[in-house]
Amino acid sequence: MIDKLVKQELNQKVWSFTELANVNDTINSLADTIYNKMPTTEKIEMIWNTQVFSETRVPFGQLYMTTVMEQLKVRIAEIVKQELATAKVQFNEVNKNENAERSLGGEPYTESPPNEKEDSEVEE
Repeated sequence: MIDKLVKQELNQKVWSFTELANVNDTINSLADTIYNKMPTTEKIEMIWNTQVFSETRVPFGQLYMTTVMEQLKVRIAEIVKQELATAKVQFNEVNKNENAERSLGGEPYTESPPNEKEDSEVEE
């Protein structure tokens, strides 16, 4: 399920190089999104056999969330690495189906013939 969710998130948008270069932020963002989408049973299965140590007394909920997020980030990092290994990168992609940037999509400009009367001239 985690693989499917991560791949969906990765494919939902076009990623900039800056986003991908800052892998930690990208993984943290994906982990937050996927944590909220994962069913509780899957979270528990993921960490059930994980050894947990805490030097301070913390609420179980905080310890649970921290442990799930740590395991989730490790798994997401593996998936992102696999996906990037087969990714294609395009620099300065040009969409040939779009009109030129300044074009409004209308008819091309044509000059008036030189013998055409100006608007200010009045016929007698």
